[in-house]
Amino acid sequence: MTLDPKIEQVLSYFSLIYIDGIPPMVTDASAYLSFICTFCAVDALAGYRHGPNVKIGRRFKKFVTAYLPAAYHGREEQLYDLRNSMVHAFSASHFELTHNHPELHFTMRSQRVLLDAHSFYMDMKGAAEKYFAELKASADLQKLFIRYIDAENGGITVTPTGPAGLVVTGGMW
Repeated sequence: MTLDPKIEQVLSYFSLIYIDGIPPMVTDASAYLSFICTFCAVDALAGYRHGPNVKIGRRFKKFVTAYLPAAYHGREEQLYDLRNSMVHAFSASHFELTHNHPELHFTMRSQRVLLDAHSFYMDMKGAAEKYFAELKASADLQKLFIRYIDAENGGITVTPTGPAGLVVTGGMW
């Protein structure tokens, strides 16, 4: 099944910004920022998958359940709280965050769940790949995707600005 050019374009931008953009951050002091970016990627994926008519928290939790590994299941509410704390208050909430320690991912320390930046990124990437495979095979998912990116704040547009870099905007097409 061929994809609508609008879907192809958004998938290309998603890959450029998230799939290719996050890895340089996960191994150094900017790893903390990578968590925010990874949560934003999950938000975008959840929007694409569940559409504009499902509230953000609900679609986030549904996406986590359906596409992220089993370690995340049963923690959807905690993860959504962490997402909100990271994005809105730059706080790790009731979690501990680390990088370069995949062996600690989803372990407990001081009664807090520990998350590793690279592991979280890789789990998001795997979820994206799983969802994108389903998207390519389903006309219904493609229609929902188009509805979402046509809605306010649903799309990603990347435009060249010359030698200085790229400008990323959201919103309607």
